[in-house]
Amino acid sequence: TNPIVTPMCNAMFAVKGRKADSELNITFEGIGNDAFIHGWGFLLRNAASVEIRNLGVATLMDDDISLDTDNDHIWIHNVDVYYGANGSGDHAKGDGAIDVKSNSKHVTVSYCHFWDTGKSSMCGMKSESGPNYITYHHNWFDHSDSRHARVRTMSVHMYNNYFDGIAKYGVGACTGSSVFMEANYFRACPRPMLISLQGTDTKNGTDMKDAPTFSGEEGGIIKSFGNTFATTVTCPAYSSTNTVHFDRYEAKTRDEKVPAEVKTLSGSHSY
Repeated sequence: TNPIVTPMCNAMFAVKGRKADSELNITFEGIGNDAFIHGWGFLLRNAASVEIRNLGVATLMDDDISLDTDNDHIWIHNVDVYYGANGSGDHAKGDGAIDVKSNSKHVTVSYCHFWDTGKSSMCGMKSESGPNYITYHHNWFDHSDSRHARVRTMSVHMYNNYFDGIAKYGVGACTGSSVFMEANYFRACPRPMLISLQGTDTKNGTDMKDAPTFSGEEGGIIKSFGNTFATTVTCPAYSSTNTVHFDRYEAKTRDEKVPAEVKTLSGSHSY
């Protein structure tokens, strides 16, 4: 399939297939230890088999890397992402750093360094039927604010990530998503895991007044295993005495299945 490559389209280098999931077999690789992009980012649409590696991306108008629509088998690794241009509302640090949207699937984000990013990674919109299968591993969220990731609709595995000095929250699950948080390390991240409209996402952990913290959408389920909390956190687990306002289901083994009765308060979604 012949790709359509459009440089500097709304401050994005756009790589587009001619139809959904077009096999492109393209690699964008920065050569040397100082390859850097300033003022623009990548947009992928209808693209399959694309790799982006060994780059820094900063001071852009929109997303650092946006997997926009109908992408498949994308690998983003060894990339440094920084915040974007100051905008209005919640765009004080630009828009997303690495966003996975609109039925993008089989995506891996690994060995990336998120430097002080605002909205670090949105994973899923509202139109996907899921599960999409997205993986984040060995990433360093370095004094970034939120969305590490914010997950809608999709099935996501996050393992061996370092959450370091997080301002707002770590991972947030909503809109029927399923997130497996495994062997991550949290330092100075007081709200490491949130499920929309319940638990720590509500006032005082139980009161729906002034909810939510990160999303007004229905909840998603977080399965947790082997995570390390280096500092004090608020992250109540599901238990026989807490079946409503929990932030996670804490598994005894990595292969344990989340019981069907474990459901979100909003939407009654299961894992």
